[in-house]
Amino acid sequence: RSFTVPAGTFPNCATIEENRTDPARLVRTVYAPGVGPISIEYLVHDPASGRFDVALRAALRGVTRPGEDPLR
Repeated sequence: RSFTVPAGTFPNCATIEENRTDPARLVRTVYAPGVGPISIEYLVHDPASGRFDVALRAALRGVTRPGEDPLR
């Protein structure tokens, strides 16, 4: 599926979710072909509410591909 971040929209992305325990948490990473990770979310389980809350969110802001001028 396509995924949009500040650096643009990337087609054919794969989302990987990792569940961890002690404390319960979920790491969700989106990978774009030819680019790598473009989005990462770190969610921590709140026992009081029973839900996962976002503790950290990061997204790719820019990308320079081989042969491109990074200052352009």
